[in-house]
Amino acid sequence: MTSERAQITDPRVRKLADEIIEAQEREIAEMRYLIGDIELRDDAAPPEIFEGDETPEVASLQEALSRTVIARLDPEPMPHAEADDVVPPDNPDCEFVRTAASDPILVARAGASGPAQGVMKLNGELIALRSEGSDGFDTLLAGPTMTADGVTMAVRHLPDEEPETENGRQEWKADLVFELEQGLTVGYRGFYRCGG
Repeated sequence: MTSERAQITDPRVRKLADEIIEAQEREIAEMRYLIGDIELRDDAAPPEIFEGDETPEVASLQEALSRTVIARLDPEPMPHAEADDVVPPDNPDCEFVRTAASDPILVARAGASGPAQGVMKLNGELIALRSEGSDGFDTLLAGPTMTADGVTMAVRHLPDEEPETENGRQEWKADLVFELEQGLTVGYRGFYRCGG
């Protein structure tokens, strides 16, 4: 809240404040998802957590910069202009956001034919996605599973939650589960918005 309310004029400080806000929003959305998952599972044993190697290796700067720590990857918010570069902007769309005011981490659009297309941003790169299942906007409304080689993003409406309508768009409280085949699964609880 301090970073959001501050009248920051220095661009370096503003950039740092925006990064703090994004990190906190991501962590809060992940915590809401985990609390919901715990409530659903009730007495089930919690899954094991992979902590990784405790002892770092000595490496060159190039080696260190070339390594991506899979356990620390998160879908990044992206402005709509970036999503428009990957999926046609004139089609009906849906998006998943972590907070009501944040940029989406998933944008999905239904085409005239074929599977719905989507986009996510990971490690600074835009990743094109395709829906699993039937074609059209109804697939998006139901909460799609979007995939690309090695990655899945699945939107799931919360049980017993009815959508609210604002400015012609429907909005549900929903979970988004981000899964990499390389061994990472992370969930976020946020909002799923769809409009024609």
